[in-house]
Amino acid sequence: MGTIGHETDSAALQRVLQQVAHFYEAEVDWETHIERRFVEGFLQALADQGADAETYEAAWETIRFLVWYLDHLGPEISSLETLRAYHFSELVTDFTDRKVLGRIGMTERLAMATTVRDFFAYLTTAGGLSQAQGAMLAQAYQTMSVTPGQITRIERPEPLGGETFSATVNRGQEIIYTYNDYWLTLVCLRDFGGHWDAMKAAVHALPDAAAKLRLMERLLSLEQQRVEGLRNLLGLRQPAPAELQRARRFFRTGHVNLARAW
Repeated sequence: MGTIGHETDSAALQRVLQQVAHFYEAEVDWETHIERRFVEGFLQALADQGADAETYEAAWETIRFLVWYLDHLGPEISSLETLRAYHFSELVTDFTDRKVLGRIGMTERLAMATTVRDFFAYLTTAGGLSQAQGAMLAQAYQTMSVTPGQITRIERPEPLGGETFSATVNRGQEIIYTYNDYWLTLVCLRDFGGHWDAMKAAVHALPDAAAKLRLMERLLSLEQQRVEGLRNLLGLRQPAPAELQRARRFFRTGHVNLARAW
């Protein structure tokens, strides 16, 4: 039986289980996609396999991060059954890059992905995940880890326009910005110097002008109300050339599409 200091592995398990309890009882103020009983069951399953204190700590740290990530996805998912392979990939790539302070190496990312894979496998056997969904997420892990020592990124499908790009809260009301909004704002900033009036004048000769104009009027109105918008967000972000090309194509020749690919 291993120890950390004078703590036995059994005592370490109880300590981590207390951390889990405190998290769900005192820290969580939203309805999580992962029930507390499944987290506790997974930790107990690790104990049954002879895990040590360090393993409990690392497993709970990863699962807690996963719970936070799933909440961050917002309306993209309604349950674990609607999680997609690219979500799993983004957890240990994009989301980790944005939310983890300091540099996290590939070894840590791979360990995180392995723990999440094992947790999903446990959920599949414990009734928290369907067999089909469990198999899909297991295959996602195989794809991500196909190259030893690296994570192969699973890309999202191309957005159609209605997907959520970002969201903010203003006076208790959630404001959603879609990819349609993002593309228009990007073109406004890059091609019209940030002037909505000039862009509105130019849109009349373009396809689906009325729908695009309505979106631009809303974006302008939100800016005039001093709602935190895409202009500030994009001021801190350098879009890839392909993103700017996509935005220009939407503005010049595309139609407003409210459908979502995710």
